[in-house]
Amino acid sequence: MKDRHARVQTLFPVGELTLQRPTLGFVTVPKDYLRAVILHLRDLGSPFNRS
Repeated sequence: MKDRHARVQTLFPVGELTLQRPTLGFVTVPKDYLRAVILHLRDLGSPFNRS
């Protein structure tokens, strides 16, 4: 999760990562970047469903 945050942070102005569980984290994203960040994360796919 931390590596995903680091990658997204280089592309978008996101806040610090707050981990709740190993598979659940939160960041603050400015309203103008929200759609782009969500689509980017969706396109990366889940790191927890790798075969």
